[in-house]
Amino acid sequence: MRSIRYSLLTLIIAFVHMVSYGQKIDRFEINTSKSLIRWAGKKIVGGETAGTIQLAGGFLG
Repeated sequence: MRSIRYSLLTLIIAFVHMVSYGQKIDRFEINTSKSLIRWAGKKIVGGETAGTIQLAGGFLG
């Protein structure tokens, strides 16, 4: 029974290690001079508004 627990624990640790360290995550820096978010909103009873947001910086990934 004890050896089954150690085997299971070893498999779990190996799996977590493969999943967490085996994946490469791409990270992209945002070009703030070319990035702009345009938004629009509408009310249920009528009327609408719109605007833009200039990004100050950040990463996507």
